[in-house]
Amino acid sequence: MTPWLGNLVGHWGAPGDAVAWATFAMGLGALVLAGAKAEGLIFLPNVSERAWLSACAFVAAFLSLGYVAFYLRGGPRIIDATAYLHQARALASGHFGTHVPVPSESFRGRFLLYDDTEGTIAGLFPPGYPVVLSLGVRLGAPMVVGPVIAFALVFATARLAREMCERTTLDAAAKRQVVRVAALAQVLCATMRYHTADTMSHGLAALLVATALSFALTAARREESPGASGFLVHALVSGLCIGMLGATRLASAPPIALVAIVLLFRAKRRASLFDFALGLLPGLTLLLASQDAVAGSPWASAQQLYYARSDGPATCFRYGFGADVGCMFEHGDFVRARLSGGYGVVSALGVTLRRLRSHLTDVQNVEPLALVLLVWTPRTRAAARLGVAIFFLFVLAYAPFYFDGNYPGGGARFYADVLPLSHVLFALGAHALMERLKRASYTRVAAALLGVGLVGFAVHASHDHRLLADREGGRPMFERDVLAAASVTHGLVFVDTDHGFLLGHDPAVEADANGAKTGVVVARLRGDASDRLLYDALGSPPTFRYERGESGAAPRLTPFNVPPARADGASGYRFESENEWPALSQALLPANDAYAFPAWASGGCASNGRVLRITAAEVGVSGVTITLPIPEPGPLWLSVRIRGGGTRGRMTVQVPTAEGPVSLTAPDPKEGTCVDLPPVQVVLSPWPRTQRREVRQAGQSREAHVAVTVARPSPEDTLRASAAPHLTMDLDALTLRP
Repeated sequence: MTPWLGNLVGHWGAPGDAVAWATFAMGLGALVLAGAKAEGLIFLPNVSERAWLSACAFVAAFLSLGYVAFYLRGGPRIIDATAYLHQARALASGHFGTHVPVPSESFRGRFLLYDDTEGTIAGLFPPGYPVVLSLGVRLGAPMVVGPVIAFALVFATARLAREMCERTTLDAAAKRQVVRVAALAQVLCATMRYHTADTMSHGLAALLVATALSFALTAARREESPGASGFLVHALVSGLCIGMLGATRLASAPPIALVAIVLLFRAKRRASLFDFALGLLPGLTLLLASQDAVAGSPWASAQQLYYARSDGPATCFRYGFGADVGCMFEHGDFVRARLSGGYGVVSALGVTLRRLRSHLTDVQNVEPLALVLLVWTPRTRAAARLGVAIFFLFVLAYAPFYFDGNYPGGGARFYADVLPLSHVLFALGAHALMERLKRASYTRVAAALLGVGLVGFAVHASHDHRLLADREGGRPMFERDVLAAASVTHGLVFVDTDHGFLLGHDPAVEADANGAKTGVVVARLRGDASDRLLYDALGSPPTFRYERGESGAAPRLTPFNVPPARADGASGYRFESENEWPALSQALLPANDAYAFPAWASGGCASNGRVLRITAAEVGVSGVTITLPIPEPGPLWLSVRIRGGGTRGRMTVQVPTAEGPVSLTAPDPKEGTCVDLPPVQVVLSPWPRTQRREVRQAGQSREAHVAVTVARPSPEDTLRASAAPHLTMDLDALTLRP
């Protein structure tokens, strides 16, 4: 099978785990009951709707909890989920960010924004979901938040189904059946079980979308009394949900807001529009407050600021089209494979088709069942058209974003926010299919479709969920149970992964000169002088290394002897430049574009085998700003090691001193070779820091700003740049010696 056909068809095979086999048996049972006209055993027609929905909600919550245990293996798995949990912990402590001691390199890294004037790190995601997740953090059970959302989603889906049925000509009995089928479709959706298990924002977004739409539909009903105060309340609730949706997933809010406004406007409910607008304020205020605290301005996007510092080109992470769209570090493989000419209409069509292909599976675990959404009859046409229009607007809203965002288990996650709407359309489509078949009852058709979906999960969709379970070692990259098993309640624990740091670092743990009094400080193992500087700054606490274990082995804590920063009087404090990523700023000169990211260096001359790779996309002078810890006061010898990129460039490293800036400059050596620049004596000047709250190291940061620029050294090399338009050089390490 060719790769493209394999991607189109997906994986099919026998059930591969206990959950898949159990689902397979349930699916066969549903098909047998539907064939035997005993579908009543599934839908229990004599049970009240309230009891039915309550039972479905409990089952949904239980299945999401089971997903946490069986597929997630107890904790968040993908980097986004770990970052959301880290943000939630900060908010549970009462702040958008958290203070970190010097050296900040021990705490900075992927998906974190560092504010050097405040000495804080903060997450890049909007605050809506972290605020909700922080409630679970405060209760000591963050992984329970998703199942609680799953419980509420069943009722929200049922309410949306009920309101959509008001736009049909179905009789009351049929409407009740549609509500039950939509709720059950929500329960049996494997993708939604994931999104209400992992600490991702899409479960909350789906709840907000379903609630906002259902309340807007209620407020816009024409047949009710125009003066009824209930319409104002419903419009207000719809606005509250959409405002919170904007603070959770900003791109998801405009299409839903547009639909709500059109519904209220067409119903001529001007007062409801005012209440709707009033409801938007709390969520949008939360978003603006978060951006002001994290990005420095209410109108600045924390995500765009992060990518402007950590990736390139400078405007790679933006909403729209152009040759400069597509981040070369975070999504490099994707950009090189699919966006070589930038992001245009053709690229957007490809991204959208891939998302839609994945969403076909997400609806009910197997692709053909998604076609049921497009089946309607004159009795259901108005509601079906409205639902399809809403989904189409949602697809258009995400089309200008270049990365498709699909991954095993999570499916087409950018469309997961409207899965409840898809489940309602599925229930309506099943009714339309029954009318077209003419001989089968609605519940019999629905039972057969849901049974096919269960079998489809077992032999098809479950493969992706197993891939999610087995990725990156098959378990979370940091588990607090490992600390408890080792009886570690205070001290310093080093981790060597981004996921592990985001899961392990607790902003509530304040460290002082006597060590970690209130808990365990989790920091990044850097392999340079910053490890010892942090150890000394914390008062030499008990120190451990978190080892994940290989080939499925259980993780463990091992005592760790932190190497001295200087082995003897002749050696110095070596700081690996790749540990300074993300940079404080990029593209020093507005006319030029530069970006830096950590990279593996072949050849063996680079210390630790890694470098900070600096790329200038334009001819001229450009560069980045990084930090350099000041290990001790007084005169120091500064030496710099660079690694050649073979692009005929010149690198300049400029550091601030008491007498003014000092620069070290060298031409680009041969590709793959390292050069140590002659040392210069400096008295480093620390960067002043102003703290919003009192911390141990208020006043000065004990970090210096280092400007690293790259340029073409001569007009001849500028002419040769046409063959190599990207100037690339590597900064390996900076060393300070007394």
